[in-house]
Amino acid sequence: MLRGACCSINSPQSHSSPAAASLPTRRRISGMINPGLKRLAWRDNSCFDCDGKYGEDLSGGYYESGGSQLKLGAIPTFLGATALCFPDGFNKSGLMDDIKFKVKWGADFLINAHPEKFVFMGSMGNHTEDFDMFAPIELYEKYAPKRITGYCTADDPCTEITADAAAALAAASMLLKEDNPEWAANALRHARELYEMSVTYPGSYEDNKDRAMAIHRWLYTSYNGYADELAIAGAMLHKATGEPQYLEDARKWFAEAQVRPPNPPLAKTHPTPACPAQLDPSDGQYAAFLEKFFEPYLTQSIRHTPCGMPIPYHWGAMTHGPNVATLGICHGKAPNVDPDYRARLFSYGQHVTDYVLGDCGRSWLVGFGEKYPQYLHQEFNYNSILVWQAKREVLACVSVSEVKYGGYVWWRRPAAPGGGGRQRGFPHGLLAFLLSLLPWHDFEGNYFPARHIAYGTLFGAPLMNDGLVLSRRDYTHAEPTTVYNTAIVGALAGLADYYEVQPFSGELLEVNPVDYAAYNRKP
Repeated sequence: MLRGACCSINSPQSHSSPAAASLPTRRRISGMINPGLKRLAWRDNSCFDCDGKYGEDLSGGYYESGGSQLKLGAIPTFLGATALCFPDGFNKSGLMDDIKFKVKWGADFLINAHPEKFVFMGSMGNHTEDFDMFAPIELYEKYAPKRITGYCTADDPCTEITADAAAALAAASMLLKEDNPEWAANALRHARELYEMSVTYPGSYEDNKDRAMAIHRWLYTSYNGYADELAIAGAMLHKATGEPQYLEDARKWFAEAQVRPPNPPLAKTHPTPACPAQLDPSDGQYAAFLEKFFEPYLTQSIRHTPCGMPIPYHWGAMTHGPNVATLGICHGKAPNVDPDYRARLFSYGQHVTDYVLGDCGRSWLVGFGEKYPQYLHQEFNYNSILVWQAKREVLACVSVSEVKYGGYVWWRRPAAPGGGGRQRGFPHGLLAFLLSLLPWHDFEGNYFPARHIAYGTLFGAPLMNDGLVLSRRDYTHAEPTTVYNTAIVGALAGLADYYEVQPFSGELLEVNPVDYAAYNRKP
């Protein structure tokens, strides 16, 4: 059962199910939400003007993070693979239908983003309006211009993105096959086509000439090329179809991906370690690769806080440990894994999860445990549609390009690379201080905690001394993202596989009960 106070996961009675950590995905849901699927009272329909240039409906899917309304498609890949690895954990905690809904909702967005065989919408949104607009997301069209969309095509590929979408749809097709065979077959067809596009027309989005993709690569560099995404896509398609060619491809791309390993091995940005779990993790070469990947975490040669949370890089550091926990516990389920090594992986995963849930004096999962974070860089549960008053946020609801007074420009936002709009930013120094005092700019002014409890949100990062940043202005520590939470969901589900858990039955304010079964069966 989900804990209401801090305690260690040293017994089945004190273990927590993944229920808490699965809720944040619903905070960042986009599109037209059927009233029967409205999980949170303070979220409503959004993305009303979200059609693509091919006429495709791009209103669904998920927004990227607490401080961004960008629309990216990464959610179904890791979450779908997690559900496939830990079905018992999700079933015991009563969350399998919930996870299937989340994966299908994201997968439906990817299917819509694929209007032609060799065309895929790869990035949606700007880094000015989508970061600097603090009004409720339901009112985006009132305060901001139409989102721009960037495309991957045969002439202008972005293989990292299309291969990741292929892997996501292959995972979704496996997860939903029993509930919805017709939908699963369609998802698999799109996965095949996206994979074909990825291998036939290879090329990084770093070289894509689309203006919107230029913004995407400015925000998110491709650290390791596209071989790792192709390896995972091939592995997932082999698992979904049983066809040997996909397995052969996956092995080839996996070998190539290892040529450029990250240093240090960042679990946040390097998806290759997920691949052996989909291939044959008992194979010696894959086992050796995984041991090399896990070892810096298990031995703490990557820096850890005094209480043991890995911090290879401060921004969003809370995703690394839970990702390693998920990957390690999943790998430990494979046949022929040495029992002692399996125990090391499980112990590390449990330790990281205990840390998140409060073993170092505070919970990092909002709404659960002791002293959980109150000041998140998350607009959704602060300026919600239920509490919004336009007069309060004169500056926060628009993207400020310059500040003039007395005929003199005191500050101007610098231009983004490639002419793609303006860089994210805010006035610095004295001007920033004076603007932060204005009562209508209270989100970044940090005057009040969040107006709704963002149950299950994983805080972005602890300080190196295990301390908590108490200002939402510091988005490198205080901002949660959808990707961060998929990591801790997997770790919790992996532990729920082992412990006796029950579905959560406690009271959650402004959270509605939902039956997802009908949507999961929808074509």
